Amino acid sequence: RKAFAALGLQPGQSARLRRVALSTTLATNTVAENKVHPTALVVEPGDIRVPETLHGRLVLLRSEVGFDAQELVPVSEAEVLAKCRPFDAAVEGYAVSGYASTRNPAHEQQIAAILRQAFRKPVVLGSELTHQLNFMQRAQAAALNDGLLAVILEWLRAVKSILAELAIACPLYIVKGDGSLMEEAEALARPVQTLFSGPAASLQGGCFLSGEPDAIVIDVGGTTTDIGRVRGGRGQLRRGGILINHRQIAVDGLDIATFGLGGDSRFRLVGPGRYRFESQRVLPFCRAADRYPGFSLAGLEAELADQWHFGDPDLLELVGLSDK
Repeated sequence: RKAFAALGLQPGQSARLRRVALSTTLATNTVAENKVHPTALVVEPGDIRVPETLHGRLVLLRSEVGFDAQELVPVSEAEVLAKCRPFDAAVEGYAVSGYASTRNPAHEQQIAAILRQAFRKPVVLGSELTHQLNFMQRAQAAALNDGLLAVILEWLRAVKSILAELAIACPLYIVKGDGSLMEEAEALARPVQTLFSGPAASLQGGCFLSGEPDAIVIDVGGTTTDIGRVRGGRGQLRRGGILINHRQIAVDGLDIATFGLGGDSRFRLVGPGRYRFESQRVLPFCRAADRYPGFSLAGLEAELADQWHFGDPDLLELVGLSDK
């Protein structure tokens, strides 16, 4: 809304718009701050050993499709339901990935049908996200995509409502993590593709502003710092998938280093002369009065005067960010 207000469109100009293209840091920030919505990861590993650390809510099935695309062990509905039901109350959706699903996705589709009918929640298939062969990375991409569905849905609804207010009815496109554009329907179905959407736009913006076709662009935002290289006026794709939070995800994207450290990162005193930055984003204390007009430092000091916990940094931060 603020961006369109800054453009100062004149009456009639909105109707002549043919495309709105947006980049967003929402998915990247959600991952960096560990705020991905809870999902269960259901996998058919075959003879691949899957570490328990692959996902917090992991379901291993005995059904199997061989690498030659032939069925070795059929899907058991009873097994799927028995192993997934204990997780259902704690998750918002399911991700399904099979070892050989890029060659034969039939088992993934059968499992998804069982889950949708039984639990009425979103189900994401690894074979529909990427055709990369790395089974582990494909599974992680599916789980991450499922955990970002609600985040991107809320964002797109907000964007669409603003466009409607401004009588802008042209198609909406979202910048993908590789710098290309996708339609809003694809962004809604595959929000994992919006990872690095913001940093990808920053690379192009930095290159444009500097006038240099070859550059290293460092984008310091409120939540993350993103570093990438531009060569010949274009960002460079990362082979094998993007890297975020020390994990490689089987999703096409630019070669960008992302750190959960930005201008609004939480900064803690943890001991004499010892400090720690955290990935959590908070409102800087100096901006409390801007966000909450009734706030004043004198009022805070008066409220905490003579209280035993005066000077507690956590309490000071809590009161400073509260609207009470």
